[in-house]
Amino acid sequence: MISAQDQGNGKKALYAIVLVAIWCIWRMRNEVTFGQLSPSTTKVLDEVKSMGFLWVKNRSEEVTLTWENSSRFSMYG
Repeated sequence: MISAQDQGNGKKALYAIVLVAIWCIWRMRNEVTFGQLSPSTTKVLDEVKSMGFLWVKNRSEEVTLTWENSSRFSMYG
């Protein structure tokens, strides 16, 4: 059973990842528009994964979060 605190932490982490995704998409848009680069979905997804991990890791009280644990995260169970 998941505690209310764990659910709250999960919601906060998900919210942070959504913000990171929006930020990364916006950055790619600017690179394409102003830097005349080709859009890259792979680059955006890689950046969302790495920036999301860093944001959650540095803002979380959960000190046991590791890159290996976060890379195994699945939204589908």
